[in-house]
Amino acid sequence: MTTRRTFLTQAAIGAFALSAAPRALGAAGNAGACGGAAPAARPIDGPSGIKVAIDAWEKSAGPALASIGNVADHIDHIRKTAGIDHIGIGADFYHADTSDMVTGLGDVTRYPYLFAELLRRGYSDEDVLKIAGRNHLRAMRAMEKVAADLQRTESPLITEGVKH
Repeated sequence: MTTRRTFLTQAAIGAFALSAAPRALGAAGNAGACGGAAPAARPIDGPSGIKVAIDAWEKSAGPALASIGNVADHIDHIRKTAGIDHIGIGADFYHADTSDMVTGLGDVTRYPYLFAELLRRGYSDEDVLKIAGRNHLRAMRAMEKVAADLQRTESPLITEGVKH
């Protein structure tokens, strides 16, 4: 199972690999969101240095726990950037540990609390319905239409091993 820690380490190593330029790893921009002070930025010596820096940051800051308000902030940003018709929610709760979950959104039974927060922020009932599933259904219907059109007008890309 990939943990948040493993993902962060892999992402940091990947970012490190993209540039040969000297860099410093710090979390000053995330300190408020994570509820702790970030350690001072320091030079990083390759992928092992990234792991050391992440370990030090996690030890000083503790787990990064988001709130329902933080999720609503992200939805606000997406609405401003892409529009309400391009927002949907979903989650992978398979083998989920509550320490990895947004505080207050441990499973789908808690979605009404997120919807209530969005309504409190001025989202309309229609907006919330779109986020809750209507946008997803609209996108799936469009995909089904494209698939049906392609099946009528195009031959399969792979025919090897297909019985006719």
